[in-house]
This record gives sequence, C-alpha cells and structure tokens, in this order.
Amino acid sequence: MKNLKELRAGWNRISDLSSLEKHPNYNNLNEKGKRCFDISKQKEPSQKEQYLANKFRKIEGPNVQLKENQNQHKSLQTALDNFKQEINAALNNTRQSQIQFTANVVRLFQQLNQFGFE
Repeated sequence: MKNLKELRAGWNRISDLSSLEKHPNYNNLNEKGKRCFDISKQKEPSQKEQYLANKFRKIEGPNVQLKENQNQHKSLQTALDNFKQEINAALNNTRQSQIQFTANVVRLFQQLNQFGFE
C-alpha cells in the first residue's frame, strides 16, 4: 500500500501542469517544441529515410494497387448496372411510345372513318 500511495503522489506531481510551468527551463522547452513543429524549418529527409520510405512503398504498393483495382471494378460494375437499367427504361419507354403511337393512329383512322374517309 505504501508503494501505491507513493506512485499516486508521484503521478499527481507529474500530471500537475502548473508544476511544469514553474520549471526554470519551461520557456526554453516550449520554444524548442515550437521549433520542432515549424514546417518551414524542417530538414530534408536523409538518404536512409528516403530508402526506408521507398522500401515501404514497394511493400505496400501491390496491396494498395489491388485495393484500387477492386474499387475501380466495383465502380465500373455499378456504372454498367446503371447503364443496363437506363437501356431497359429507354426500351420500355420506346415500347410505350410505340403502343401510344399505334393507339393514336387507330384513333385517327376511327375519326377519319367517322368523317367518311377510308
């Protein structure tokens, strides 16, 4: 139990940010932290970092390419399905138009027959 109490007391001291601000090097540390995150002052990656990044890209590359191909296949499949639906709708509309045209022609002939034209 004594160790647990000491651990809690130490944690309370560490987690108390006001004690960090009282530290004599706090402002210096804060400035260093700002400099670390300043993008304009970041250095170019070293050759080793470049090599490791390229090696990782080569390892990751086929998986990423496969995923992109699968996504492209899905999008092409949905586009094809949508195109089929549009064609079927157009054909149905054409059939409806043909039926309506035929009905209109029949009505026209009926009206012409009423007026004595054959």
